Amino acid sequence: MKIFVTVKSASSTKKNLNQRPMTLPETISTLQELVEELVIQNVKAALASNEQGNIVSFLTAKDTENQLATGKVGFQYTYGKKEMDIEKAFQEAESAFRDGLYRVFINDSEVMEYKETITLNENDTLVFMRLTMLAGRLW
Repeated sequence: MKIFVTVKSASSTKKNLNQRPMTLPETISTLQELVEELVIQNVKAALASNEQGNIVSFLTAKDTENQLATGKVGFQYTYGKKEMDIEKAFQEAESAFRDGLYRVFINDSEVMEYKETITLNENDTLVFMRLTMLAGRLW
């Protein structure tokens, strides 16, 4: 099944948010299964990008300009590569949801419980909104 995923950050200054198409198995029936499938896909993508590393990396003027807009310019190199633990990633994703660090919307409807039953259809839109905690004092 093909769906579209948008990841938003409450503190993001990006004006353009693109929907990224993803393919999911039709057997997903809870938010937990959805999040775990997305974690698996992201871990596989991260492992694939680590294997494709460039021998000599460089930044073009356009790369530098694009990265300046986000406030950090770098080579996107991962230091200290270590094995990724899928089970730990599952636990961290669940903990982050329960702690309110991100919210999930399916076609503009918020999913409130991690083990809640969901229905996904072809071309549905998922939004993952990461919430930013503010720290400071009240005077």
